[in-house]
Amino acid sequence: MKPETLKLRPYARLLTMLGDQLIKNERIALVELIKNAYDADAERVEVRFEDFGPNMKHKKNSRIVVKDDGSGMAAEVLRKEWMNPATPTKYLAKKEGRRTTPGKGRIIQGEKGIGRFAILKLGREITVTTRPCGANLENRLTYDFARFDDDFISENKKRKEIFLDQIGIKFSQSDSGILPGKQHGTVIEIRNLKGAWSDRIVEDLCRDVSNLTDPVSRITRRENPDRFEIEIFCNGKRRFLDDEDAESLKALIEEKAVLKIEGGFYSSEGTFSFEINNSSDKITLRDPKIAGLWVWRQRFGRTLHDGETDQMRIPFRSESGDRESILSTNMGAAFTCGDFKFH
Repeated sequence: MKPETLKLRPYARLLTMLGDQLIKNERIALVELIKNAYDADAERVEVRFEDFGPNMKHKKNSRIVVKDDGSGMAAEVLRKEWMNPATPTKYLAKKEGRRTTPGKGRIIQGEKGIGRFAILKLGREITVTTRPCGANLENRLTYDFARFDDDFISENKKRKEIFLDQIGIKFSQSDSGILPGKQHGTVIEIRNLKGAWSDRIVEDLCRDVSNLTDPVSRITRRENPDRFEIEIFCNGKRRFLDDEDAESLKALIEEKAVLKIEGGFYSSEGTFSFEINNSSDKITLRDPKIAGLWVWRQRFGRTLHDGETDQMRIPFRSESGDRESILSTNMGAAFTCGDFKFH
């Protein structure tokens, strides 16, 4: 008998199986969509729960809308990346050392394409509308899975074999609609909702979301150059993010602090520059005060001494993308963490 070549043909229920494995619940699914907005260099994200009943119980016409002002997605990105789960684009970028977003230089949060499974965790009818910066047309994907059950093993309440390649998602373009004028970003509208919602779950969502924003800027009221704001609305009423931990930190800083320290780390120099109670100072990672610390020796295995000029092995982001490489005082290499400020 002549051998034949068999091809993998996944059943459509693979979509829900992956979603259940990767995403614990509906709340986490929403957080994943917000992370997508962060990776798109958005400055503002709105999450709207519309037409919900008492105690945030969803009804027939309830919907969740997630809107951001990020970079948006071009038609080719939707076709080749969004529609192809496990696309290696972000993975390869990280492997090549490109771990930050092109616009604001943020550390990329997503890699596995969880966002596209997140929307399936939330509802059966989904519209994704997106326009990249400078584009005349907005791109739209329309999911309509209402005729399928949650596990994709029946269609219109009739049991049948449903394969992944039989699931169609409509793509269209228009010059006006959800993103009028030249607005860029992405709007995800989810209807025919799944799962359960309640006031308590929304409160937990606010707490999760507050961890994605900068608590120091919120409590000090200082302008953050990398702005990322998240707002949640329930039936038009704004829900405030959980600032309990931030307020506790503020009280400690204002009432209990012994020292006031403010400064920054400069990656290319491996140097901390700071002020302690208004007195300026600077220290490098090669200084014995740091290199002699127990935590330093535990991580790098040796103590540096005054005047040492030989190279030492510590992690930094090289052009080749190596996680660990040789760093000397005159190489000017950038550490993986990049520059940062502290207060």
